Amino acid sequence: GDRYVPAPWWMRDPVIASVGYVRAEVPANRAGFGATFQSIDRSAADASRKAADQIRALSQALAAYGVDAVRVETAITTRPIYDQYRDEAGVLRDNVRPDRIARYQADASVNITVRDVSVLERVYATVIASEPTSTSRVSFSLDPDNATNTWLQAEAVKDAARRAREAATNAGTSLGGVRVIDPTGRVCETDVLALR
Repeated sequence: GDRYVPAPWWMRDPVIASVGYVRAEVPANRAGFGATFQSIDRSAADASRKAADQIRALSQALAAYGVDAVRVETAITTRPIYDQYRDEAGVLRDNVRPDRIARYQADASVNITVRDVSVLERVYATVIASEPTSTSRVSFSLDPDNATNTWLQAEAVKDAARRAREAATNAGTSLGGVRVIDPTGRVCETDVLALR
């Protein structure tokens, strides 16, 4: 009862709850791709050093675009390359023993995030000019800024108001003022415990 559990205002007064929906096409503002540099040498240290030298030069070239335009993440992995032999069936197999390591292969990977897509073409050309062993495809994504989020919220509120007006008109009544705007959509939800 009212004396113990006051009813929420949306249960006491007639209310039209309206949800606004917006579908918009916004250009991507992020791009990303990767490149790998491979180096093979008789010692793990030399292979890693050569691979690191390649990505160090590239990282310095990409740093010229500025940290706000381009972000770079690097990683180096090293693995042994073993002598090979053919088994009785003629299948070529690795002789996986510590004393049968022929060389070491170092793979230096660079993951590039372009935060200013206007420099993407130049960044990609810079990476290709450094002669990587391989590159991945360029992917695009959207990281909406505050202005885009504010615009989307405003458009959703306009759509919700239009839907509420049409619902009131179709019901043969008029629409009053806005009671609350809730972006979470939970303002008119409650858990009710009813006792007899």
